[in-house]
Amino acid sequence: MDQRAESPEEAACRKEEEERRARERQEEEEAKCLEKFEGAEPLEAAELLAFTDSMLPGCSQLLDELPDTVYRVCDLIMTAIKRNGAAYRDSVLKQVVKQVWEAADVLIKAALPLTTSGHQNRVRVDQPNGHFASSFQLGHSDPSAHPPL
Repeated sequence: MDQRAESPEEAACRKEEEERRARERQEEEEAKCLEKFEGAEPLEAAELLAFTDSMLPGCSQLLDELPDTVYRVCDLIMTAIKRNGAAYRDSVLKQVVKQVWEAADVLIKAALPLTTSGHQNRVRVDQPNGHFASSFQLGHSDPSAHPPL
C-alpha cells in the first residue's frame, strides 16, 4: 500500500476544495429554499398587523434566552415600526419602558432590605458622577405614577 504523507500544499488544496464544495452545497440549498418562497402569496394585511402587534413579548423572551440575537430583533422591530408608523413606534416604546420599569421596581424592592439609611420608603439613585439624580417612591409598579426623570 502506498501511504505517503500529504504535503502541506496538498493538504491546503484539499481543504480549499472541501470548502468550495461545502459552499456550493449551501448555495444550492439556499436556491431551493428561495424557489419555494417565490410562489408564496404575501401575508394578508390583517395577519401581518396581528403579528406586529403581538411580537414584542416573543422578542423579549428571545433576547432573554439568546442575547446574541439582539441585532436581528432590533432589525425586526425597526422594520415593523417603519411599516406601521409613529403610533406603533410610540406603543412599542411604551411597552419597553413599562417592562424596564417593572424590572427596576423588582430590583429596588429586593434591595430595600439592604439599605442602611433611615429612609425605608425611598431609594436614592445617584448618577455615575455622584450627583443626586432622583428618588423613587417604592411600592408603585405603574410608571405613570412617577414623574419623568
